[in-house]
Amino acid sequence: MSCVISAFIVHKLVRDNNQLRAEQGPGILPMNDSIQRLMDKLHEKYIQQGGRSFGTFETDQVTFPISKFLEASNIVTNHTQFYDLSLNILQHLVAKASHTSATGGWVVICLYQHSNHQNLSVAVVNEVVGAGINENFEVEESIYIDLSKLRHAGRIDLTKWQNGANNYVSFIKAIRDSTYFKEFLGCNTTINSVVESNNVINAIHRYCHDNNLNYDDRKAIESRAYDFLKSASQANAPINVEHLANAAAPEDSENLKEFLSSDEFQINDGFVPDLRSLKKLLELTTKSSFWNIKINREAFNNGADYDPETKILTIPVTDPSDQAEFAKEVQGIDEDD
Repeated sequence: MSCVISAFIVHKLVRDNNQLRAEQGPGILPMNDSIQRLMDKLHEKYIQQGGRSFGTFETDQVTFPISKFLEASNIVTNHTQFYDLSLNILQHLVAKASHTSATGGWVVICLYQHSNHQNLSVAVVNEVVGAGINENFEVEESIYIDLSKLRHAGRIDLTKWQNGANNYVSFIKAIRDSTYFKEFLGCNTTINSVVESNNVINAIHRYCHDNNLNYDDRKAIESRAYDFLKSASQANAPINVEHLANAAAPEDSENLKEFLSSDEFQINDGFVPDLRSLKKLLELTTKSSFWNIKINREAFNNGADYDPETKILTIPVTDPSDQAEFAKEVQGIDEDD
């Protein structure tokens, strides 16, 4: 699905003599096929690359003024305000990046719609010099935008923000210099390890279901994911989706990484898994007003059975003392008998 672009502009960050400055673009650019292809690729790469963090705007609008800039403009319905908004964003970006090792680059700012949501994206991208062959069969220099590895990019889901939802701000949590981009966006990424762990578990279950994996393959992925997440939890070590995908599905890690990185699950990179929540990868549960049962998935290889037609779960009782207790209950035997 292509991005429906409403407004697109490019500015530039330049570092001269260890000083970072901005070069302003002349205005909102007229749409063409090149801009469309660039934004479609940028949107796709932003999601599929993974390594993102999600959050909400900080309440301090003096230190973190992006939300104030948005409130003062009405860019969703009035695109003429987009250029002034982009200049405010650019000035704030320079202020936040000046005291880092950021080397500069092209600042791409775009207002676009995707999956019925209005988004504002900001990315700092760089040029790469390559080679091309022209119509005369001659090799000539070719300069293009490098999107192979995004390091500084963020997005604000304006629809979610205006509707009072959560996790409407996101950014790529790069290995280096990601702190300045987080502060530039004013993104509060308070992480709940239980919520994040459940998001990961739900995503892995969905991945297995959507790929129609058989029982053994599904169990293998879930078991490897459990071992990886358990080790991280016990070591109090933050995880990222790429490493999890490599561990859980080594033969299909790229597809699993893209699945875990999707907007649907909004998994924050860098959280420590909650050990108690991880049991859901190995257990099935069912409860009513009369019972609350947790059963390990391995039970179905050790005597347990479930009939989808009758909806009856059968579990063998193997412990002798438990057998006696259940026998008394169903046979009406008193303790004195």
